[in-house]
Amino acid sequence: MLKGVYTPKYHQDQLYYNIFKNHWNEFVRLYPDRFETEYGKLEEYQRHSVENFIQCGDPKHGFAYLECPNCHEAIIVPFSCKSKVCNSCGEKHALVWSEWVASEVMMNCNHRHITATIPTEIRPYFYKNGLLLKKYLQTACDTINFIYTKNCSDKTAKVGIIAVLQTSGSSLNYNPHCHILLTEGLISNKLSEEGEIITYQLAQINFKYLNLLWRNKVLSLLRNFNIIDDSSSEIYKKKYPTGFHVDVRFKQTYDNKEERELLAQYLIRQPIGNSRIEYYNQELKQVTIRYKAETNNETGKNIYRLETMDVYDFIARRIQHILPYHMQKVRFIGLYSNKYRGQHKKIIKELNPDSQGIKRNEWNSSWRRLIWKIYDTDPIMCTNCGEEMKIKDIFTTRAERKLKELINLKFYIRGHWREEQRKAFIKPLNQWERRKKVA
Repeated sequence: MLKGVYTPKYHQDQLYYNIFKNHWNEFVRLYPDRFETEYGKLEEYQRHSVENFIQCGDPKHGFAYLECPNCHEAIIVPFSCKSKVCNSCGEKHALVWSEWVASEVMMNCNHRHITATIPTEIRPYFYKNGLLLKKYLQTACDTINFIYTKNCSDKTAKVGIIAVLQTSGSSLNYNPHCHILLTEGLISNKLSEEGEIITYQLAQINFKYLNLLWRNKVLSLLRNFNIIDDSSSEIYKKKYPTGFHVDVRFKQTYDNKEERELLAQYLIRQPIGNSRIEYYNQELKQVTIRYKAETNNETGKNIYRLETMDVYDFIARRIQHILPYHMQKVRFIGLYSNKYRGQHKKIIKELNPDSQGIKRNEWNSSWRRLIWKIYDTDPIMCTNCGEEMKIKDIFTTRAERKLKELINLKFYIRGHWREEQRKAFIKPLNQWERRKKVA
């Protein structure tokens, strides 16, 4: 008998999901007259991402049928959407990516976190321009790489750079900026006479020069794309005589995998999560979100504010941060690039023949391990006998018809949980012996 359907998130309880599900069709109808002037044309990739997100976790669009080989207890597991607007799928992707970066890319050394920003009046130039955003990310990497390597005589020494492009501000406003994580010093692929890896400690960074260089690089990029002319460039230089702001954090030491993972997750985080939505009223069509307004310089604590807006404004703000297909959002430069990372691993292998790395495709974690890592529970463990369930069949095109054939499916009705049945199903789950998270 089918006892239940495993869903790690209950859609009717998630405000973020319900905002899109309840108002997306009306938003599409209102978009040309109400939002097209401010946000531009509603692109096909934006519509496709949201429509897939609304179908996420709905077994009518595909599911896997799992059965216990011991007691024949069965469950179905709906497919996820893997959409760019889905927070659940985005969190899973962030976990896999951060785990791989922390283990296979980042070295166990001091790192510095840098955020490269641009002024408000320049941000619209980058809006929905995939090629310009790509060059913007590359320009930020080149600027930092030049600052670090210009005074080093050893041309084989490289700085490891991980750069991530983000387009969202705290209040979902459009604010393209680059998060850059880099090694504190330069590391060479040569070995010293003693057989050790050569490292170079970085001298004090000239922050004034860095801001000016970043300003000139961004303005040159806009001139190369014929977006501004020389006279406009001079106006921006006079308006910002100290350059564009580059937030250089204090030196940060990450000497364990968990801390490196947390930092990597921060770089690739979603623009907004369900926890930041304070209030949603379907009848009044209002949403209240919490965002970080500023940081108190004396106490170092963040100051948060609330903003109430129309649901359609919320959707418009959120979907503007969906990047085009095949948009390169992450770059690995210098020592962390594929070429030099491979050379460095060969040196490590020579120094320590017993060391073994893990290939990138081996980090494509299974759904089971991700759910285990997030929710600290095994999703395919049989609730009756504790055996591991096995996949018996997978349904895609015949999913909706197959659901009607499963007459014993009592807990899942038309893609929604029935509240009384859901509570009855959750109760035995809470009695399971909690397992340790997968490292």
